[in-house]
Amino acid sequence: MVQLENDAFLTELTKLFERSREAGTVTCTMKIVNENELKPKPKGTKRSTPSLEEIRAIGSGYGVLVRATCGKRKVSTFVRPEKAAKFAKSYQTIQLAYMDFAVAETSKKKKMKAKAKAKAKGASGSAKKSNAKSTVEKGQESKSKATGSEPSAGAKQAAGAASGKKTGKK
Repeated sequence: MVQLENDAFLTELTKLFERSREAGTVTCTMKIVNENELKPKPKGTKRSTPSLEEIRAIGSGYGVLVRATCGKRKVSTFVRPEKAAKFAKSYQTIQLAYMDFAVAETSKKKKMKAKAKAKAKGASGSAKKSNAKSTVEKGQESKSKATGSEPSAGAKQAAGAASGKKTGKK
C-alpha cells in the first residue's frame, strides 16, 4: 500500500474513481490511529485502545488513516487534526462528484426495468386497471354518500388517475 501526502492522495483518489467509472468499485475506509502506530506490528501484539480524551488532546499524535482501494491498486494517507477540515472538504467534493454518476446510472436502469416489466404484462395489466378503477370509484361514491357532500378534488383526481384520465389541473 502506498502512503501519500494528503493532496497527492486526493488526486490519486480522483484517478481511481475515473478508472472505476466503467466497471469496478472504489472502497474508502477511515481509521483513527496514532502516528507512531502506522507501521504494522507483529502478530499477537495488541494496540492500545485510547480514550476519547486522549484522542482529542492537542499534540496527542492521533489522526485519521484514510485508505482507498480499486482492484489491486491501494493508496492511503494520514490526516493530522490541524489539516482535517481542509482534507474533509476536498474529500467530500470528490466523493459527491463521483457518487452522482452512480446514482443516476442505477436510477436509469431501474426505470428501464420497470418499463420492460410493464410491456411484458401487456393485456393482463389492462384488466387489472379496470378493476382498480371500479374499486376507487365505488369507494368515492360510498364516501360521498356517507358525508352527504360531493367528492373532494383530490378524490376526483385519484379516480381520474386510476381510470387513466387526465385532469385539467396542474
